[in-house]
Amino acid sequence: MTDTRDPGPLRPRKSLGQNFLRDPNLVRKLVAAVDPRPGDAILEYGCGTGVLTRPLAAAGARVLGVEVDRDLLRRLRDDPALAAVTLVEEGLEAWPPRRAAELLGAPRVKLVGNLPYQLSSTALFAAVDDADRVERAVVMLQREVAERVETEPGSRRYGILPALVQARFAVERILDAGPQAFFPPPAVRSRALRLVPLAAARVAPDLWPRYRELVKTLFRERRKQLGGLLKKYYGPAGNDLLEMMAAVGVSPDRRPETLSVEELARLAERLDPQP
Repeated sequence: MTDTRDPGPLRPRKSLGQNFLRDPNLVRKLVAAVDPRPGDAILEYGCGTGVLTRPLAAAGARVLGVEVDRDLLRRLRDDPALAAVTLVEEGLEAWPPRRAAELLGAPRVKLVGNLPYQLSSTALFAAVDDADRVERAVVMLQREVAERVETEPGSRRYGILPALVQARFAVERILDAGPQAFFPPPAVRSRALRLVPLAAARVAPDLWPRYRELVKTLFRERRKQLGGLLKKYYGPAGNDLLEMMAAVGVSPDRRPETLSVEELARLAERLDPQP
């Protein structure tokens, strides 16, 4: 039975970091970046008021919408335009791209989301780990987070997020958005990025778990010298360490924030974590 109660006025929940996109021009640009086609499998993180969900569904795509807010879900489920959309009341961490692709019976999904700050890294890490099941991702982020994703090695802002995302995706800036594009207006500016899987992997799939672990380990102490960090976490010492680093082409006095994806991958090939 459909719940016919009036849902009342829309009340964004600060605890969930809700800032609903309301600029029609930006919505059109985001949908164009997703490029929904009939039969596409699309995973949307945080449907909110449905401003992206409706045009995605209208394009004939098969949409799986993840929304944790029960009141918003009631509104979405009562919307005839979304009758064909699969809506689930769970957090996005429960729906990595691989699970969504399996549910929708598709080899890959297009991922889209207007992401609150506290969930941005969770969503991006999910896309990175399941990159083979992602056709593209279009995400609206706080500009500070987007700038970190775009950061190149050598910057003090370079860290785990760019080292992982750039290892598997080409990063493209789609648009910038001011606070007035959202309700309620946030205290920060936003930026939308499109992530497209690289045609040629910078890190081999079988090396990925070791690469990811190395990145997370080294960037805990990103400004310390690499020689000391490798000795601390991976155990090689003395001449063995120096010979390994020379073979990789990395100096012991380098710092993790200066290492390219390729240099990190070469290190990952040679290292095994201490038990």
